[in-house]
Amino acid sequence: MYLKENEVSRKPKTCTNIMSVNNIMQTILIVDDTQSISDFVQVMLEERGYKTITANNGTQALVMAMEYRPDLILLDIMMPDIDGYTICGQLKADRKTRDIPVIFLSALNSQFDKIKAFKCGAVDFVTKPIQEEELTARVKSHLTISTLNRALQSSNRDLETIVSERTKELEESNKKLAEINARLEKSIGDYRKAQERATEDDDYKAKMLSKLSHEILNDTNIIVGFSELIKATEDHNRLCEYADCIRDSAGCLVTAINTVQEYNNVIIGRTTVNMQRVNIGNLLQNVCQKHIEKAQKRNIEIAINNEFSDGAEIFTDEMMLTSILNRIIGNSLKYSEKGPIEIGASNNGGMAVFYVRDCGIGISSDLMDTVLDPFVRGIKTCDNSNKGLGLGLSIVKEYVQRLNGELWFDSSPGVGTIFYISLPINNSGKITPGDSATISFDGTSVLVGEDDDVTFALLNETLQKYGVNVLRAKTGKELFELYRQNSDVQMVISNLKLPMMSGTEAMKLIRKTSPSIITVAQIPYFSAEDKRAFTESGCDCYIDRPANDQQVRELLAKYLLRK
Repeated sequence: MYLKENEVSRKPKTCTNIMSVNNIMQTILIVDDTQSISDFVQVMLEERGYKTITANNGTQALVMAMEYRPDLILLDIMMPDIDGYTICGQLKADRKTRDIPVIFLSALNSQFDKIKAFKCGAVDFVTKPIQEEELTARVKSHLTISTLNRALQSSNRDLETIVSERTKELEESNKKLAEINARLEKSIGDYRKAQERATEDDDYKAKMLSKLSHEILNDTNIIVGFSELIKATEDHNRLCEYADCIRDSAGCLVTAINTVQEYNNVIIGRTTVNMQRVNIGNLLQNVCQKHIEKAQKRNIEIAINNEFSDGAEIFTDEMMLTSILNRIIGNSLKYSEKGPIEIGASNNGGMAVFYVRDCGIGISSDLMDTVLDPFVRGIKTCDNSNKGLGLGLSIVKEYVQRLNGELWFDSSPGVGTIFYISLPINNSGKITPGDSATISFDGTSVLVGEDDDVTFALLNETLQKYGVNVLRAKTGKELFELYRQNSDVQMVISNLKLPMMSGTEAMKLIRKTSPSIITVAQIPYFSAEDKRAFTESGCDCYIDRPANDQQVRELLAKYLLRK
């Protein structure tokens, strides 16, 4: 069927069978200044299930294209105000309408007109008088192509999102590996310096190198091995198991490096004593909390027997004393098949006597005289770890000496071991802290500097539980800027290794701006030297990274309750 421009067309009618793709109606904009042609095309398309809208001039066509975003545009060339070529060019220049396919309808039939139509962005050219079958076939074809293109673009966007997420995960993994490598390089550097200072002790150097190399190679081989297995499997459960093995081995590797670094710092005199008032009850609770999860997994109870009165204090180095008790309890767990393990403290004539008693396998007779020497450890363990450098008790011995204390032990094979540490109390008063467990800090603002999402989420959840309003900065520069913009911030908690500007530098700038602001260092692992370095950067105190609920609660009670 043909329709000439002077024919009277049928009037449009409503069609209930709306054409759709995936239940989405397809809309066609018809642009023609000849009403009869516009009506004819409208009826023809609606009879075939399409939804149509019409415009009779170029200005109206541009407005409707922008408002309705049709799936296809049928466009006449000869228009009274703006010609079709100009309209098409403007549609293609706007990112909101440039992807809408345009088919020209025109009585112009020269090759020049057709080429010009395609150059300005049209996908097809249908000449007048209009042949019904030809037009509907071309409309259907170009709508199908347009739909497929949109689906392809959507798939590409989804793929880009997936690739972006996987890339981010890989970058996070590489970042963590880089941190471990940096710590490893630092530890190796410190070890080499210690080696140069101890050239006269060839036996010490040989044992240190042998032990450290064995631990590093063993855990590194495990990490490499399970990394290869991760690449070879898509089983989610296996991936989780392999990831846990990598995490555990990385943790052992970090612990070994920290231990070597800490021991080297002690023997070469880099560790200084920082005396302060320490609440004995809180100290015992914090130390116990460090090991409670591991003990529970092996059904071993850890009990506290504090004979000091509430709020009693000792004047000592808190980090050294914490490390002493942590290492002795760690040894007890390692060499015990059953509990309980008891940690206690009592006043003995002006001396604070701390002890750790276990029901483990005991110390064999051949190790009694050398168990406190470096690189000495029992052959058999009860936790099947068979790991360790044999430096833990040597560090304990060095710390006790620096605190002007005494260390001794009593052990019976098959019965258990008890270690005693006696330190001067030098108590200058008592602290009677409030019950922080029932305290709310509604309205308090705390600024947190943390670039790791998981670590921040853990700290944020704990802070919000106590009604704290939390602001977050992911870089050192952002940390300083946010502090300057928020005058109601009462405490700043920051990770040391922030990008763009380190947490240390940001904290120094904040303290310089407001000397009275409470600043808290959040650092990983258990290295006393690392914690001391961060504290000396100007912070009031430190907490672990990630921190547990008790640490955060006591931090808030100690520094914000008084404000």
